[in-house]
Amino acid sequence: AFVGGSLVERGGHNPLEAAAHAIPVLMGPHTFNFKDICARLDQASGLITITDAATLAKEVSSLLTDADYRNFYGRHAVEVLYQNQGALQRLLQLLEPYLPPKTH
Repeated sequence: AFVGGSLVERGGHNPLEAAAHAIPVLMGPHTFNFKDICARLDQASGLITITDAATLAKEVSSLLTDADYRNFYGRHAVEVLYQNQGALQRLLQLLEPYLPPKTH
């Protein structure tokens, strides 16, 4: 899935939607809206960074014709998602001692 808004300085859209379905994620260099998750995807080989329309076409062609390549990137993308599940709950647990008591 090519994530729009990332070839131009718009910062890109959410890459996790594609990752959640084990679909390879392709993005341009402008990923500042999702900087942290894009860095994690990139480090885990779950993100294919493209620079222009020509590299986008080349990568899409490779993904369509090479199932191993497609599965590799899709699998790594969804693994990043799984590794980060529950992040909000963990954050709330860390903050709980500093929050006012819950009232019903």
